Amino acid sequence: MIKNILNKITGTHLGILVMVMFFTAQACYAQDNEVHIDQQGNNLTLDILQEGYGNKVGSLNNAIGNAYLNGATNTVSLQQRGNNNVLGIWTSGSDQSLDGYVEGDNNKLFLDNHGNYGQLKADIMGDDNYAWLEQGGSNNLHTNNEIQLWQAGDDHYAYLEIFTGSNNSIDAFQGAGQDNNYIFAYMGSGSDNNDLRIWQGKHSDGTTDVDETGDHEAYWTVTGDNNTLASYQTDTNRSGGGGAGHHLANVISGDSNSVEHIQMGKAGHDGFIEVTGDSNTVDLYQRGNGGVKWADIVLDGDGHIVDVDQRGSNSATAAIDLTYGTGAYTLNLQQNMTSSAGTYSITGICYNTAGCSITVNGSN
Repeated sequence: MIKNILNKITGTHLGILVMVMFFTAQACYAQDNEVHIDQQGNNLTLDILQEGYGNKVGSLNNAIGNAYLNGATNTVSLQQRGNNNVLGIWTSGSDQSLDGYVEGDNNKLFLDNHGNYGQLKADIMGDDNYAWLEQGGSNNLHTNNEIQLWQAGDDHYAYLEIFTGSNNSIDAFQGAGQDNNYIFAYMGSGSDNNDLRIWQGKHSDGTTDVDETGDHEAYWTVTGDNNTLASYQTDTNRSGGGGAGHHLANVISGDSNSVEHIQMGKAGHDGFIEVTGDSNTVDLYQRGNGGVKWADIVLDGDGHIVDVDQRGSNSATAAIDLTYGTGAYTLNLQQNMTSSAGTYSITGICYNTAGCSITVNGSN
């Protein structure tokens, strides 16, 4: 066993470059290398590369904790290549840039930043990898933070969080020709004017989808106003057909949000949207020939605009509930089934004197 320990870095308004690299030759991989960090001060530049298995970047004082960085304007680049590695960083301060690169299987990545103008970026390739990326803390409405995730492979799990604040963004991708991936994303109370995009397989139109197998799941919850929220799942290029479908759930509490929910592919789609608030816009689109399409939409509030479009062969079902409000709403539902039936259930109560609008078009 080889243990490499970077004990402590301290400084105020210092420019510090620390490079810790573990290189291996051919199939001889280093194992159980540990880099421990407890840093105080600003303007840190830190680069770490670990190759092998059983390696760790973590805390100096807590054997199971994340490495600790306290200070502003820090730039951190961490790389791990191999299996069963752990990479963890916790930061407190503004203008942080944390970049994690993981290549291998059964690895764990944790990036957590409390402050403003922070960027968390993770690129992960392999199978059975776990990613936790978190921006913001409970003591402030942190703003202008970014989370970017790119995961290629099978059986990934990702948790993404913007705790509170405005002008933040989450952009997450899983896929590149793989299956059985899971994302949970969260934007907490007071999350206004934020942007959330979840891609599994890609499209509309970030393209990719080389040869997806499908069976992706994504769940996200957002509390706040004036947010732009979008989710995309696809396996339209699946060469083998069959297999499990997609599952997508969106829960929103707030006003004037825009929600786009798109599922495409050769297996089935389950889509769920729940909205509490006023003047929200919801667009749900499901298309595919290999499985049943199912949508359940519940809106509580006034002034919503809802468009639901389901198409392709095989059956489709839509359940839409607009009973919990007094203001006008507009609903457009289209079901274009080429060989099977489309069924729907619409519940709505309209107290607006100008009336509400419901349009239904179906063909099979």
